[in-house]
Parts: sequence; structure tokens; C-alpha cells
Amino acid sequence: MSFSITVVGAGPAGLYFAYLMKRSYPGYDIRVVEQNPPDATYGFGVVLSRRALDFLARGDAEIVARLANNMEHWEEQHIVHKGELVTIDGSGYCAVERLALLHELHSSCNDCGVEIEFNRRINNIVELGDCDVLVAADGANSVVREAFPEAFETSVVDLQNYFAWYGVETAYPAHTLTFVARNSHTYCAHHYRYTPGKSTFVAEVDKSTWLGSGMSLMSEDERKVTMEEVFADTLGGRKLISNRSLWRRWHLIMTRTWHHRNIVLVGDALRTAHPSIGSGTRLAMEDSIALWRAFQTAGTDVSSAFKLYEQHRRPVRGNLNKAAEAGRPWWEWAATHERAFDAAYLALGCLPPSIGPRATGHVPQMIELMDRLISSGHAYAAGGDVYFDVRSYPDYGALSGQRPDEMQQGESACGSKRAANDFTLWKAAKPGEPAWPTPWGPGRPGWHLECSAMASMYLGPEFDIHGGGLDLVFPHHENERAQSRAVGDGFARYWTHNAWVTLGGDKMSKSLGNTLSIDVLLQRVRGAELRYYLVAPHYRSMIEYSDAALSEAVAAYRRIEAFLHRVRERIGVPTLSDGVLPAEFVDALDNDLGTPGAVAAIHTVVREGNAALDSGDRAVAAAAAASVRAMTDVLGLDPLGEQWRHQQGAAEGAAGVALSSLVEDLLVQRAEARAQRDFTTSDAIRDRLLAAGVIVEDTRDGATWTLKDG
Repeated sequence: MSFSITVVGAGPAGLYFAYLMKRSYPGYDIRVVEQNPPDATYGFGVVLSRRALDFLARGDAEIVARLANNMEHWEEQHIVHKGELVTIDGSGYCAVERLALLHELHSSCNDCGVEIEFNRRINNIVELGDCDVLVAADGANSVVREAFPEAFETSVVDLQNYFAWYGVETAYPAHTLTFVARNSHTYCAHHYRYTPGKSTFVAEVDKSTWLGSGMSLMSEDERKVTMEEVFADTLGGRKLISNRSLWRRWHLIMTRTWHHRNIVLVGDALRTAHPSIGSGTRLAMEDSIALWRAFQTAGTDVSSAFKLYEQHRRPVRGNLNKAAEAGRPWWEWAATHERAFDAAYLALGCLPPSIGPRATGHVPQMIELMDRLISSGHAYAAGGDVYFDVRSYPDYGALSGQRPDEMQQGESACGSKRAANDFTLWKAAKPGEPAWPTPWGPGRPGWHLECSAMASMYLGPEFDIHGGGLDLVFPHHENERAQSRAVGDGFARYWTHNAWVTLGGDKMSKSLGNTLSIDVLLQRVRGAELRYYLVAPHYRSMIEYSDAALSEAVAAYRRIEAFLHRVRERIGVPTLSDGVLPAEFVDALDNDLGTPGAVAAIHTVVREGNAALDSGDRAVAAAAAASVRAMTDVLGLDPLGEQWRHQQGAAEGAAGVALSSLVEDLLVQRAEARAQRDFTTSDAIRDRLLAAGVIVEDTRDGATWTLKDG
């Protein structure tokens, strides 16, 4: 069958794809066109993790085995900061000379009949002639991609740091990040060996160092000398080697569309990856493997092959480039979001967990659980994956109230499953994804498995309460319950599923673009007020967000707060330990955590306390205030508690406390004037406060105050 493929670019990605396709389909006409000579290369070494090497071996194990014999290997990573070495355990890394990699691919392509044409610059893709598939593997400055900028919807983002690739004739013991401070500027170097006597040395500076140190005004030779001086200790006095080592900002190139007509993009022609997230060569070669596999499935149906390729690679590329846009590796990007969650929980007064386990630290427990499931006949391994056999567990569906034969797991179709509704416990390794070794092959855990393993590790085989969103009942919680109980663990005794915060009738979701961040809301209201807004409705009830509803919640919380402040000013700080929890409050929470009834009980006592205060019954007012403190403390909302007592009023810090004290004193004078029916004085105090930017509102619980906007 006549089928022709032209690959533009004889870098590792283009050559590997051409070789894989020719090896699989010897009758295809496959050629590679390259503008440079065979020995031309940019950079020095290519670094890979051992897992990445395993991924590449899935394309051709013999090539990878030959390369592995000439690779440098190490087990850990190093960070040098302020002269101190920090060692980070790893799963193994390796590096190879980039030119050696190219020579191996040249030889393999020649052996299987791929035609390679070097020294041919393409100015117009019309020069390439007709073919069934045109693969653009010609790098960040792709001629093919730039011929159709509107079709591929290409965008370019200039990242802020500046860098240059050098080499050095020394061998570093591991992949190392070295930070050096000099004259109030910070310099960073990424360096690793790729032969027994040579290393790659990538120097990087941020914008402030680039400008402040004068590097922006230097020649390339002067910048090289500067790096040799800055990293003199790291280099051991050796000179840096240049290979077109030009200082530049990294251009993050992204394409919305991956293929057009018979043209498809791979590697840097598709999307560039910042050097800090790993080897761009590795990512490009993984693209090639994915495209080759897509053609193995789709045959000569080019359109279907392109769609399969994109379906497989887009999630991987997307996640990596989110990190690249920030100029940070994926693991640092993930940690950033983790810290943001922790900060949000702290701002809302949530108690910290006893432990915050990570799935990546509990793979042995997951392997043990899978082994128990397989041994008991509730799971099976197939093609590197491990699946739970839903039919083996008769109680499946009891939590969600669904029939197993009517359920869809939401997982992609897989021919290895015995039944469509079986769910994945372990996923076989894919290029670009983290992976761990298991008796059933390398891969990563499914969503459900990791939760059961960690829960049993820290809470035991049976525990009291499992929470989560209403949308997690199926499949996540149903599957957690099934896999745990199938091996005899009791798992959760009670399930508390909270409803959503909605906006415009839809669940808040990043995919819908209708989210409101905690940070944004906390610029408008205090943490305690936002917590009150979220706690007051029942946890199973939807909360339809609106500015008006949030304002009402703020006003309600401030009425509670104002009552306690009045008692504090007139009688003294009410003692939390003296507070009694009314039966109505306790009964409400005992009935499925009925917070609406509990909040209503708080406001009842606030009204009674204000009335007692106005009538001069100090004992009743003090008892009511202590009770209010006790109730709000249960809900994490005590205005006088350690968490919130410094947020007294809309202003912050000492100024806020002073303002609150002055306003409360005037409100006491105003209340006394109203009690004596001296409305002239009462109105004058209100007007005086308003002129100062303080709005007074009279409620049945007493007067409350807020600051005017602006």
C-alpha cells in the first residue's frame, strides 16, 4: 500500500517517529528533511529520569538499551544554597550526550530504510511536495507551523528569566541546582554530567539580576566570563564551553490547534517546555511515541490518528505547560496550590488536620491493598492495569442507591476490562506521567485506591465519619467503600455529603469560569464573616452565592459581635467557660449537624441578652453573652476567641481596635439617649458617626455598625 510521510526536522523527535513508523510499516515511503548537517546540535546533554527511559523503551527497547550502555546514571538530586548541600532522594536519573543520541537515531533510521536529507533549508512548505502526512518536528522556530499561524492559533509568552546553555569539562555527581548570591543579586545554575568527563551547565538569572548586575549591557563573551567568576567554586576554576550559547529569555510557544489538514505538530513545534520542568527532548520523543501509537490504532485514517494523538498527549502537555508558564517545575506548581489551600483553611478558621498525607508517599500501602483484592478474587491485572471486579462485590451500589448494570465509571474505554463498569485501581505507566514499580508493572494509582490506602493507614480499618462533596458519592465514594469492604475493612460508619456553592444556578467550577476565590472574597469581608456565611446553611443544602446573601450574613454576624462588644464594654469580657449551651442549640446539631437551627438559637440568646442589657439586668446579660460565646465557639465563630478577636471591625490591627472602642462608646451613649426618648441627641450621634464614615443600623438585636465603602 502506498502511504507517504514527510518529517521536517531531524532532531530526536523527528528521527524517532520516522524510525518507529518505518520499522512498523516497511512499505511506507518515509523521509526526513533537515536544514543542518548531521553533526550539528544545540546544547550538550539530555537528562532523563529512569521512568522516562522506560517510557522511551516502549517505542524501541533495543535503541534505548544501546543508549543506556553509554549513559551516566545517578540516584539523587542535589541543591546547593548558601554553600550548603542538600540531598534529595530520587528514583534514579540518567543523561546521554545529545550528539550520541542523534547518531544512534541516524544509524537506526538508515538501517530500516528511512531517507534523511541534511543541509536542506525549507523556505516554503510547497517545496516539500505532496505527502499523506507532514510531521512538523522542526522545533520552536518551526517553518511548518509558521506557514499556518491562523490555523494553529499560535501564541508566544516571554518568560521573565534569562538563561544560557554552556558545557564544562568536569563530572558532577548528580543533577544539581546551585544558587549563588553576589552583590545583592542571585544566580542559579542547573548542572549534570552526560559523559564521564563532561557536564551540561545552564546558567539562569531573574530580571532584576539581569538589569541590576549590568548583564543586559554585556557582550556574550563578557556574560560567559561573569558566570565563570560567579560560579568559580562550582566550576572548580574551569572555563565554560560555548556552543551557540546565547543569553535569552525563554519563549513559551503554545498552539491551540495541534493539526491542520494533513499536518501535525510534535515537540517544540507544538509547545515549548521551560528548561526547569525537565528535558524538552524527552517530551518531544514522547510525542513521537504517542503519534506512532495513534497510527497503529487508526491505520491510514489520518484524521482519526491525529485525534487519538491529541487525546492522549494534550492533558500531559497542558499540565506541564501550566507549570512552564510560571517558570516552575510541576511539583513546585502543585505545592503552590497546596499552600493556597492551607492558607484558605487558616483564613476561614478551619482546624488543621492531624496529618496531611500525600498519595505519592503511600504507594506500598496501595500495592498491599491491591494484592489483598486480587488474592480474594475482587480484582484482576490486565495489560499493566489493575481493575476492581464490580460483579464480585454484591453490595456495590448501596451507598449511591444505583444498580451496577446502570452505572458508568466515567473512565476511558479499555479493552482489558472484563466488564465496562469495573473501575481502575492502578494505571499502567504513560509517557510524561509519574510512575512507580509494582508486581503488575510500572504505573500510578487510580483516584479511589489511594484514598482507601491512606485512610486505613491513619484511621484504621474502620472509622467514624467520611466527608466530601455531593458529586463524589458516585463513583469515588462508592468505589472507596467497595474496595475497602471487599477485603473486610469496615471503612466509614457515617457519610456526610455537602452540597455545593453555586453561582447562577451552576456549581462553581473552573471549567465553567464561574469561580470566586477565597482571596478575592476576603478583600471584601473578614474571615469570620465568610465562615458564618458558609456555616449558617445546612451542609446538605445548596448555597446560591450572591452579593446580597453575603451582605446579609455579614450583618447577621456583626449583630452577634456587637452584642458581645456591648457586654464587654459595660460588664467586662464574658467568660467562655461559664457559657451554657441551650438545649435548642444542642438538639439542632444532634440532628444531622443542623446548623440553621443552631444559628437561630444563637440569635435568640443575642436578642434576650440585648434586652437584658438595655433593662440593666447585668447578670442575665452576662450569662447570655457567655452562652453566645460557648455556642459560637462550637461553630468556630467566637468573635472574642483567639482566632477572630483581632478582626474587630472593618479596619485591621490596633487602629481597628481603637475605632471599635470609640464607636461602641458612642453607640452606648446613643442607646441611653434613645432609652430617655432624647431623639435629638440620638440622631446627632448617628449623624456624627455617618459624617465620619460609620453607618449605624438599628435592629431588634441592638445597633450594629459598618464602614462606608470607599
